[in-house]
Amino acid sequence: VTRTYEAQNKRKHGTRGMEQIIGTRVITVFSTKGGVGKTTIASNLAVALARTTKKRVALLDLDLQFGDVAVLMNLSVKNTVYDLVKDIKNVDSDLINDYMTTHFTGVHVLPAPIKPEYSEFIDSKHVEKIIGLLNGNFHYVIIDVSASFQDIVLTALDLSEKILVVSTLDLPTIKNIKVGLNLMENLKYKDKIHVILNKASEQYGVRFSEFEQTIGYPIWLHIPEDSTTVITSANKGIPFVMTRDDTKVARSIFTLAELVSDHERVVEKPLKRRIFGF
Repeated sequence: VTRTYEAQNKRKHGTRGMEQIIGTRVITVFSTKGGVGKTTIASNLAVALARTTKKRVALLDLDLQFGDVAVLMNLSVKNTVYDLVKDIKNVDSDLINDYMTTHFTGVHVLPAPIKPEYSEFIDSKHVEKIIGLLNGNFHYVIIDVSASFQDIVLTALDLSEKILVVSTLDLPTIKNIKVGLNLMENLKYKDKIHVILNKASEQYGVRFSEFEQTIGYPIWLHIPEDSTTVITSANKGIPFVMTRDDTKVARSIFTLAELVSDHERVVEKPLKRRIFGF
């Protein structure tokens, strides 16, 4: 699987006398608790990356039963993961673009199925193939997944360079996050994990230092509480990094984009001379 994945990661794009290989970074936004803001973070991160790096960004909604990426981005959906899976045998890395919806920010989105029951037709092998097709085609693939350890989610986590684990400071979430992190360590994900504290505020009785001590991981990034900006943005279907980029919550997402795009991996080397132009 790894060899296939790396081979697909070297899809070549011809430039004048040069051959450009896109190094794809796959980043999954995950939590073991629903309602912590995963989808909001994933959507705004994808837009922030597209805006700041000027690179090709894909946003993949693998919360297959109740994914909200299309709603948050106010997309008119033509095709979903389900439609792609139906044609998966005929799709290559060029054709996959036809199944994606382009947001006005330039982010290419592959939404979750329209009906929850369609998720039954999608398995981990399909997900592996889809991520492989996106790999080498986009500089960044941001994946939103459900709050579970289903096979589909594990496949996304396996193929990710970074796993952004989102938590809030309420005790039920902290308990779930701690249990989830322990399981993820057993699955050998420890080196990929970065903890994001969303709606971060110490006014609710839990200090950041206590949170870090409890879960055993440092906070990689704080995203401040700003319900007005976030909910208004969701209701309008426009990511707040576009409309309210002056707010602290938007600036924290831009900081996150800087953290995940720290080292661009675009390699160029001379093209070999080819016979008869082939």
